[in-house]
Amino acid sequence: MRKIVGIVGGVGPMAGVDLHRRIIRLTVARSDSEHLEVLLHTNPLIPDRTAFLLGRTSENPARQIIRSVDILGAAGCRVVGIPCNTAHAPEILDPVSEHIARSWPGMTMARMVAETVSYIRAAMPGVRRVGILATTGTIISGIYRDALARYGIEAIVPDQAGEQDKVMAAIYDRSFGIKAVSDPVDPRARGIVMEAASGLAARGAQAVILGCTELPLAADTSGAGGVPFIIPTEILAAAMVRLATSKEGPTGPL
Repeated sequence: MRKIVGIVGGVGPMAGVDLHRRIIRLTVARSDSEHLEVLLHTNPLIPDRTAFLLGRTSENPARQIIRSVDILGAAGCRVVGIPCNTAHAPEILDPVSEHIARSWPGMTMARMVAETVSYIRAAMPGVRRVGILATTGTIISGIYRDALARYGIEAIVPDQAGEQDKVMAAIYDRSFGIKAVSDPVDPRARGIVMEAASGLAARGAQAVILGCTELPLAADTSGAGGVPFIIPTEILAAAMVRLATSKEGPTGPL
């Protein structure tokens, strides 16, 4: 029997919707009834993950993420995903994982970072340098850097003066950032994302992880600077479909 899928939304206004869209597209189905049961709980009360990791707020987003998990669990979901890279920092994800193990032992959480690194290793075995575009919270947490390093892959992040500030503006600016203007994305945000990706490619990145669920909304799917994009939301969607349709467990605890 297929498991009911639950999405913890609200971690970016389009994050949950984008993940759901990808789940639908990646499900092998020829009719309505062959698609998965998917519940999306959009929780705008989840505090900003980067603000927490930078110490700008003491409220751990884990508390509201757990609230969403409980709502989804009570509704019957047995596979859940959080379409937010920054939320996978241990300070946030560990309390959520512990709660699921304690309160929802039949539930599996698909882990975005672990799945993304597994994808790179399987689909891009020759890649040894990977660029990362993400929130400052994701960058300083080192979740991708550390996971990639375990397999001898170097992470390249924006390091020139103002580069990361520009990426954050593309995500957060209240007049043109993707969180404020997401459908369609403002051309200014799109330009910043593509320029930053091209910069990482120029520094030797062989692929670029779009490590914030807002960024794929602003990126040219063909890549930048001659290198491909890796989209964790797409990889998360594929993992959730796989987990919902098989007896397989989650990829390791990265």
